[in-house]
Amino acid sequence: MCQRPSYSPDYNPIEHRWRNLKRKHTHNRSFPTFATLTAAVAAALASFQAHPAEVPQLIGTSLEQMAARAEAEAIADDLALAASSRSLPERL
Repeated sequence: MCQRPSYSPDYNPIEHRWRNLKRKHTHNRSFPTFATLTAAVAAALASFQAHPAEVPQLIGTSLEQMAARAEAEAIADDLALAASSRSLPERL
């Protein structure tokens, strides 16, 4: 298990969705009450539900990047394991 930073869009694709939500619906706006803020966030989430095709577009490329990175890490681990097993002397 690897320790990941709390905000890591490369490893947590949902961060792209939250960034988009903030940019379109709450960024640089004043909300007089917490209720108005939560209403704006609820409306933004409803827009994602109304337009589900946007969601894969927001996180799709990062999912593909994560899969490629995981595959590259697995290959690197396999190569390192193979190299270390060759360097170990055989025991009789």
